[in-house]
Amino acid sequence: SIGEVEGLPAQWLVAAGGLAGHVRASLLLDGRWNLAAAPRLDGSLAVRRRSGDVFVLPDRLALGLEKAVLEARFVDGAASASAALASRYGNAEAQASLRGFSADSPLDFTARIRFAELRTLLQPFLQEARADGRLSAEVRGSGTLGEVKLGGSLEGDALALQIPPYGVFLKDGELRAVLEGDQLR
Repeated sequence: SIGEVEGLPAQWLVAAGGLAGHVRASLLLDGRWNLAAAPRLDGSLAVRRRSGDVFVLPDRLALGLEKAVLEARFVDGAASASAALASRYGNAEAQASLRGFSADSPLDFTARIRFAELRTLLQPFLQEARADGRLSAEVRGSGTLGEVKLGGSLEGDALALQIPPYGVFLKDGELRAVLEGDQLR
């Protein structure tokens, strides 16, 4: 199959994913594909944000999407993909590879997230408090589709929390955490 689509409403993905009660989308997508399955999957697929945004309900909090891209390549039944997302709340990038589509197929992926300043993230939710600083995370996965091994890190710098009515004035905080399997330490 070879084709392309322009201006496809993403709301149908929200509905198909069972998220219609939590998320709305004015997001429009452009995509192109060139795929063959004879006898194994070969080809490419690309989807990009054309315009619009995603809103979290019930308050219709806009994510402020600036960029959303997914690209995948399939060669002899193996897949590799990359994705990138940019919004007012942060940026994310991911790369993955999969050699086959069964439970024992080797899998490898990495995802990195850099959040916007905490002030931007939290201020709409804080009444009498102020928060600041930067957070970032990295998650790595390896193993097989049936048994994924996770690792990664969570880092925070210049963290601050002020709650004046309670006399809380924390500043210059730092966070370093490591994810190993199902444990964060």
